[in-house]
Amino acid sequence: TKKQLVQVHEALTGKVNFSTRGLKNSEAVTRIARSLKLEVALGPAARTALVSQEKVADELKGLSCGTALAIVLRPLGLVLVPEKPTGEMVRLSIVGSDQVKESWPIGWPPQKNPGAILPALFKNLEVEIEDVALSEALTAIAPRIKAPFVFDYNAMARDRIDLDTVKVNVPAGRTYYKKILDRVLSQARLYCEIRVDEVNTPFLWISTLKKS
Repeated sequence: TKKQLVQVHEALTGKVNFSTRGLKNSEAVTRIARSLKLEVALGPAARTALVSQEKVADELKGLSCGTALAIVLRPLGLVLVPEKPTGEMVRLSIVGSDQVKESWPIGWPPQKNPGAILPALFKNLEVEIEDVALSEALTAIAPRIKAPFVFDYNAMARDRIDLDTVKVNVPAGRTYYKKILDRVLSQARLYCEIRVDEVNTPFLWISTLKKS
């Protein structure tokens, strides 16, 4: 019901208060789940996948638990699903992404103008990038945007996109960070968009361009 969805949303608004980068996905899931006021149930696919030694590649500290949990689960082929079993309380289930049609999203479309949400993205500067690895360019830009960069590693692996091997260029001139990001990401068949978590904290979601 609508009331139950509001209950789930509120339960997922707490912030992740620990560093996630380099932490095993399973440990990150466990620590986030412990902080929630809702029961978290693991489906068979989740129990198998969470044995993985895979580690969280992005820094999610400061994002809300709902969005962070969805991000951590995605590389494992898992998703977060609110459910209400008959006669039981509302809970969260972690299941295989191929088992459900809808799941808790990785962030939400912002309701405000992009310039109001992330003004640093539209800051003007002189720039020139010549034959630099995309990973290096993004590492240099990220701290200036003051928002997490979250990568769609599933899609990147599927399309065989390696941030370390793609070389990018931006001609000398005056521009702004969003335009720089659009240019360098497009050279790797990627794009970025602003999303917000359950408490409207902005982050950049970076994924692959849809093939025509």
